[in-house]
Amino acid sequence: DWSYDIQKNHATWSNEMYKIFEVDPKNYTLTYESYMDSVHPDDKEEFEKIYKESLANKKPLEIHHRIVTPGGVVKYVIGKSEISLDKDGNPFRLIGTMQDITTQKTLENKAVENSKFIETLVNMSRAIFYIMDIVEKKMIYCSDAVQKILGYSFEDLRSMGENMVKTIMHPEDYKNYIENIYPKSAQLKDSDRVVCQYRIQCKT
Repeated sequence: DWSYDIQKNHATWSNEMYKIFEVDPKNYTLTYESYMDSVHPDDKEEFEKIYKESLANKKPLEIHHRIVTPGGVVKYVIGKSEISLDKDGNPFRLIGTMQDITTQKTLENKAVENSKFIETLVNMSRAIFYIMDIVEKKMIYCSDAVQKILGYSFEDLRSMGENMVKTIMHPEDYKNYIENIYPKSAQLKDSDRVVCQYRIQCKT
């Protein structure tokens, strides 16, 4: 937890805040400037923009950003605060909390990297690959080969909605899909799969 006196330019931190920033309470001055020194250089501009807008609009503050500890460690944090107003209606104090979400963000970033790597491999292989949500009945993803080989763009497939399979699948194979494959796919559980061979009609 923390609080910040805007007029006096002085903050008060809990022990947890010092642990997150990895600074010594005895040797650390709690001012706006010292805080900004800890904000990651690439996040400073956005931080100041959100901070000033919050004060101007007198609305609660929430900022997702990175900090850099004295040892050079980069951390992801979320800062939230409420604004206290003086008798004239001007902001004079912020009272808030901060959460270290470094582990969560690291896992998210790694998942994104893995996803991009897999997507690159799929596109390099020229494999016709697409993912459709059969519950929402909408296209989620398709490889570059779908457009290069079949002529359909992602937006083409997405705009077809629930008629996508019927539109691109050969009529003779669609009958088998509806009668035998779809009922099985609707009952699949995690890690289950159903195999279906069919012909696709290219875009004319």
